[in-house]
Amino acid sequence: MALQDADLTSVQEKLKARHLQVVEELGTGTFATVYRVVDCKNREFALKILFSSPDNAPTLRTRARMSVEEQFDTERQAHRVVSGHPNIVTLHDSFVVNGLYCLLLDLYSDGTLLEHASSTLRFWRSDAEIKRVFTQLIDAVGYCHSLGVAHRDLKPENIFVSADHTFAIGDFGLATSFSRGIASEAGSRPYKAPESFPGVSKDKYDTRAADVWALGIILINIICGFMPWNAAVEEESAFSLFCKDPYHLQTFLPLSSAAIPLFSRVLDPDPMERISLDGLRKEVQFFIALLAHFLSLM
Repeated sequence: MALQDADLTSVQEKLKARHLQVVEELGTGTFATVYRVVDCKNREFALKILFSSPDNAPTLRTRARMSVEEQFDTERQAHRVVSGHPNIVTLHDSFVVNGLYCLLLDLYSDGTLLEHASSTLRFWRSDAEIKRVFTQLIDAVGYCHSLGVAHRDLKPENIFVSADHTFAIGDFGLATSFSRGIASEAGSRPYKAPESFPGVSKDKYDTRAADVWALGIILINIICGFMPWNAAVEEESAFSLFCKDPYHLQTFLPLSSAAIPLFSRVLDPDPMERISLDGLRKEVQFFIALLAHFLSLM
């Protein structure tokens, strides 16, 4: 869905009062359009405009039963709390114009982690770069958790890259301040923890532990360039085989035997046994050294 010219004109009038000007559209999706804007000092920002999506669109919002107003409030409230970290996209302003919900954010000009993990050679045989980037992500998530915010939609598409190769987490539309969440279909299935799917448990799930799970999937994506499974559900054979024997990962992923113990802890189906963020940060330092040795033998 693209914005109508009249809608954009009303937004531009609001921006003008803030000494900002729309330069170009960067992209549009089912429920948001993003523009590049500049201020009077020629500093660049991203303007994200949320709008209602078609009733039949299987978006994250509709799966979470969230209206555009609810998503806007959720996103800006959570994002404001955590904006003070170098590896989190800064939210500079938020406002509503004629039913359009606007977020003014840092602009990251070098794409997303998804593009860098799947379409470039940035991480190929580069243990130092893997360690640098993944440590940035762990620290950013740890900062969110320390302020009482769980992201709940960590994935490469929501991790943005600046011109100086800083990686930053954005898109807090599903974030929560609750430590326990109700299982739902909201979120991106390949990165969702098994306990966050409906019907797995009668209890609420630990939202922070679910973020740790997502980081584990992201690490596999960084190293290998693709996903271990489509979803962490019993019907997914790759996931079921992993639960029975974590070393099964080696049958379809280029991982060394030394890497499997780490992934068996970060992707433990039991959230009570899953590694903590602090534990993950410590172990990843050792693991990356093992990865470097493994890559040198390839």
